[in-house]
Amino acid sequence: MYAKQFRRWTFILLTSLMILSCLLLYSFISSPMNHFWGCTECSRSTSAVEAEETTIDVAKQPQQSSPPLHSPSSSAPTDHRQEPASIVTMTTTTPDVLHMLSLFETARARASQKGFCPPLPPEFPPGASFLPCDWGLRRVPCAARLRAILVCRDASADIALQRVTAVTPPAHVNFNDSCLERAVRARCYGDGLPVPRLLHYVSLSREEFPYHALLSALSALRFFKPCLLLVHGDRLPFGPAWEVLLQLVPQVVHVAREQPAAIFGHQIDMVHHRADVVRLEAMMKYGGLYLDMDQLVLSSLDDLRQSDVTLGVEFNGSRICNAMFLAKPQAAFLLRWYDAYKTFNDSWWMQHSGEIPYQMALSSPGEVKLVHTFFSPNFKNMTSLYEGTYDWRSNHGVHLYYRFNTKYFERAHIEKVNNSLGEIARHILFGSSRRCLT
Repeated sequence: MYAKQFRRWTFILLTSLMILSCLLLYSFISSPMNHFWGCTECSRSTSAVEAEETTIDVAKQPQQSSPPLHSPSSSAPTDHRQEPASIVTMTTTTPDVLHMLSLFETARARASQKGFCPPLPPEFPPGASFLPCDWGLRRVPCAARLRAILVCRDASADIALQRVTAVTPPAHVNFNDSCLERAVRARCYGDGLPVPRLLHYVSLSREEFPYHALLSALSALRFFKPCLLLVHGDRLPFGPAWEVLLQLVPQVVHVAREQPAAIFGHQIDMVHHRADVVRLEAMMKYGGLYLDMDQLVLSSLDDLRQSDVTLGVEFNGSRICNAMFLAKPQAAFLLRWYDAYKTFNDSWWMQHSGEIPYQMALSSPGEVKLVHTFFSPNFKNMTSLYEGTYDWRSNHGVHLYYRFNTKYFERAHIEKVNNSLGEIARHILFGSSRRCLT
């Protein structure tokens, strides 16, 4: 009798130990990213975040002061899936305050309350505007992040933050989506200037997001303070720098569109010319700031946002360069520039993107502001940027001409190099050209 009871209790004890072991093993496996990346504030696993994601029928949601998620276009993929409690509403005092510093400070505070990884390493001070000296691409990613979404209901439009898993892509809208247009009008102005705080990049085909593109985006976030960062194209980039961008910059939104195969009946074969058309159409429709991925912003652009269109002169007066320009939406000059593509020839390099608009600008001084502070030095004099030093502090921007200078980016840490490129990288990342040299 006693032997029978002993066997019974032994069986119960062993079964309990096996169940407990399985639970502990599952708990460890379900949050590998937290342990691997050292995200000490990631108290919730990726699977826990995924469990919260649910599809929302906006029409059935009650009216709230914090609107639930809205899928902006019926033709866009329904990749926006989150319960109402997961929306982080940004309380602001001015419509354009959804810029980098406010996002960092508010998002970190809300994320800490909810037990999610902040959009920066745990040691990054809340509300600070620059990265720590020992940051790195492999130290930033966590199991969860925040992303911007568009919230449109009836006549209202807004931008909110949503908690998602780290692998969740940016919010997706179509190019002609009225919700995006309304959200830009509601959130990207606010200071009375004609050019909105809206940042545009173009990404055609699927390519790895390079480190210098991350530097470009962070430079614009520091000194232009956009409400949204729009990536126009048929495919999104990928790679470690792209993952870091999504962690650090919640306001990235993918604007989906096909590559233009022709314009005014003229075939476009070169991808660079297709990108020229995409950026011009984006700026005509929405306005803001366009940047190539190897274009950096060095100082505030608020003085240029007062003009309808601002173009940068290249080569001291032979053409403009469209790697960086600002404009208000539906600017008359942009419409005439686009109309000039009726004479487009795919074999002509830089004619419709640089030479023709420059001649048009010279004949329309009241419509366009021409500046010499975007592309100095030009690609014929890049040694002063990559091998020496020059006074870049009076510039609004600098063009890296990356495809002609790839060898300089083979270094592991360009921000540690004591030349103009290193100074500029430290200026963008750390807030001072002399900081973090050691």
